[in-house]
Amino acid sequence: MKILEKNSYCSIRQRFALSQTDHEVMSFLYLPVIKSDASSLYYALYHYASLNPLLGGFVHEDLLDILGMNETDFMLARTKLEGIGLIEVYRKEERDSSSQVKANYIYQLLPPASPKKFFNDILLRTLLNEQVGNKRYYFLFNYFKVDDPKLEEGYINTTTPFKDVFTPVVKDGSLSLESFDTKLEDKTYKSQCQFDRKELKQHLKVAQYSFDILKPYIKEVEATCALYDPSIEDVVSIIIDNTDSDGIFYIERFKDDIRNLRQFATVNRKNTKTENLGHGEYAKLVEKFNALTPDEYLGLIYNAKPATFMLKEIEKMKSDLGFTNPIINVVLDYCFRKTNNEFNVNYIDKVAYTLSSLDVEDAYDAMTKLNSRDFEASQVSRKRSSRRTKVAEEKEETEEKKTDTLSELDALSEALGL
Repeated sequence: MKILEKNSYCSIRQRFALSQTDHEVMSFLYLPVIKSDASSLYYALYHYASLNPLLGGFVHEDLLDILGMNETDFMLARTKLEGIGLIEVYRKEERDSSSQVKANYIYQLLPPASPKKFFNDILLRTLLNEQVGNKRYYFLFNYFKVDDPKLEEGYINTTTPFKDVFTPVVKDGSLSLESFDTKLEDKTYKSQCQFDRKELKQHLKVAQYSFDILKPYIKEVEATCALYDPSIEDVVSIIIDNTDSDGIFYIERFKDDIRNLRQFATVNRKNTKTENLGHGEYAKLVEKFNALTPDEYLGLIYNAKPATFMLKEIEKMKSDLGFTNPIINVVLDYCFRKTNNEFNVNYIDKVAYTLSSLDVEDAYDAMTKLNSRDFEASQVSRKRSSRRTKVAEEKEETEEKKTDTLSELDALSEALGL
């Protein structure tokens, strides 16, 4: 669950000291891969670990203030440190008297790899090469390279070999070690479509169509094309078809034609690089939301062409709230899970405007904030339930006391002959 609970605590553990070489490895080899936020978080946790015994832990909100990060930035930075092996995260839940969940974390810091281990690790060295390129990669390799000192002439190596001293226990008669491919698979996502106005002008000029006709509607045209991602040839053709002989362009007809252009089947698209989140379930969702336009996503959900009112709803999120396609997909996915795949416009509006008030930046950010709100809502619900239970118990106890009091009065009256 990718959330950072409010008022959650963390305890930092660090059982090593960074040497000068470690600092250089972090700056020259790890930083190009994990970037500045993750590097800043690592060094902050490393130094604040010395205060941990005195303070007994830290509130996450204090760490966010110190680092100048929001929750999403912190989670992304921490995830990078986890994935590259610089930190291990342990989580424990405890309930207070009001049945609210209190989350406590342990951050176990790990030292960076030595230069030798880094360049011998196919995953690490491939990631570095992707980030800095071949030229700088080999420069860094040579920077950390240690030349063997030459021995004086006449010396002969008489070191006893490993096999003459130790005998490994080989099970099943063989020793099998898993090997990695020489090339690391890239984790790629489809980036948000950026409509090229300059390219459209050029194509319209070739078609002898005056761009001035389109100027009053160009923002709507761009938004529609960014949402449905048609080819430039289709856009030009539909623009011309929806312009009459008097030079009047019909924007609503253009939108309808763009909507109807899509054939809802499996679409293979060229992917471009974006944030590397690994291969977990969360990453797969982000990949799906980045890889599909909202109309494609709706087509996959319903196995049919989306209705016009559905398309107008996603257009509204695009135009009124400025949401990118991945964020719109997150909103739709969240609402479908809450309403059993019902396209409830009012509920979708509510979720969309809530996210807009939280200034979400991308699909990962939207998912994180929706999960956080769900967690907080469950806490409030649990607290109310606990209060109702407590009130019911107090009421029952009061009724029992009343019954006991009446019984005592009856017994006393009988004893007095009343």
